[in-house]
Amino acid sequence: MAEADLTRLRTFIDDTLERGEQRLPPEPRLSEELGVLRGQLRTLLKKLEDEGAIWRNVGKGTAPDDRDARRLDLLQRGRHLSRRSAVMIQRAQKG
Repeated sequence: MAEADLTRLRTFIDDTLERGEQRLPPEPRLSEELGVLRGQLRTLLKKLEDEGAIWRNVGKGTAPDDRDARRLDLLQRGRHLSRRSAVMIQRAQKG
């Protein structure tokens, strides 16, 4: 597996996310766009799946796995709400 192919695939995935698309194109089109054989593409996709960067499901396709980003967003929102709650409690205790 060539590192350059993996880099191109990662860039393609980043571009896909920036365009707001939720899924990658089907394997035949993706392999053509990246200029790799489908067998090579499957190896690259498997590596990214093992890393947790994408998820694959027969019949549903392949998509970037943004669950970590969503978890981080939820964590940040929770922290913000905790700080707001603490301020409100302090104000109520003073009032």
